Amino acid sequence: MEATGNSQPAAPNGCRNGTAAATASQLDEAIKKGSVKTVRQLLEEGANVNSKVEGGWTPLHSAVQADQEEIVSFLLEQGADPHARKDNGATPFIIAGIVGNVNLLELFLSKGSEINEKDNNGFTAFMEAAWYGREKALKFLYENFSDEKERDVNLGRIVSTQQRQMYKGGETALMDAARKGHLSAVKTLVKEMRASMHACDNFGRNALIHALRLPQKRNTILRQNKNIEPIVSFLLDCGADVTGRDENGKTSLILAAERQSQDLVELLLKTSKVDVNAMGNDGETALKVAVENNHEEIAKLLCENGARADGSDVFAAKENYNNEMVVLLLKYRATATNSQPPKEWAPTSKCWGEQLRRLHGINSPQIRKLNIIFDEYYALRASLKEAST
Repeated sequence: MEATGNSQPAAPNGCRNGTAAATASQLDEAIKKGSVKTVRQLLEEGANVNSKVEGGWTPLHSAVQADQEEIVSFLLEQGADPHARKDNGATPFIIAGIVGNVNLLELFLSKGSEINEKDNNGFTAFMEAAWYGREKALKFLYENFSDEKERDVNLGRIVSTQQRQMYKGGETALMDAARKGHLSAVKTLVKEMRASMHACDNFGRNALIHALRLPQKRNTILRQNKNIEPIVSFLLDCGADVTGRDENGKTSLILAAERQSQDLVELLLKTSKVDVNAMGNDGETALKVAVENNHEEIAKLLCENGARADGSDVFAAKENYNNEMVVLLLKYRATATNSQPPKEWAPTSKCWGEQLRRLHGINSPQIRKLNIIFDEYYALRASLKEAST
């Protein structure tokens, strides 16, 4: 019947409790609470089984995230799209890898999911299982790769040009497990799945460097993952290359010093393959990092293993009012100058301006004998000798 006067038209099916968006929200909430009865009721009233809430989450995505197998099966029976993607490109199958639910992974494979399908950040279900330490899912996925090409556990993430500019791309499952501190997953990937410790991402970082990199939230350093040291030890025992650097030119030893872990520094020094005086792109050595962090034990350990203390290190210790550190550095023949690092300087060379500016910023005081400075960043070897007076 045609509406007359001020009466409102009846709400469309599925919107009796409000707008379609509100109904989708109700459905999402019911799934998160695990209420099969409410989910069934909402769908019977016409709720869209493939509706989306913020972030592109469909009911199926939410059911997988909530680890609700019964609801997942029911939604699929009601026509839920097993290949739907969130805004970030993640499918329900990839979410199942995060959750680590082998039954759901198997279910989605039977529905046509591809084992190496990727989200917008290049993550596969296998990579997600490694990132979250879901070892059962990791093994299941490895066993269900259909051929050797699919079974390439050293497959690196494929990312966009914009993401590469943010130092992302090329990371493997082993790098992810190592960075997140999942010791058992790391061992499984190396021992059982032959993951390469020598594989590098788009920026030359291997699994060891990823394990040593600081957490994104710097304040979490005091709550370090207890598995990082065993992981580093395991990787070193398996022959990991300790000479690699991160995107900022920081060596494994510098990263260990940044983590303020004496045990990590000691592990790396015992390999006798690290350059104790190597500098990052910012001109800082592992010793300089230890001094700035007031970590006397690490500073002493580095000095005992040949770290060259100089005037800038002493200056940093004095800035921290750490007289014990000053005494330590002077004991290891640091110059007692109070001069600060060089001031900003503008080179005239158009071709080498940036490199010269950075070289100028590296404080390396002259001493009474020949001082040889090695710096891989500039691929040069410079000899400095104190000018005679």
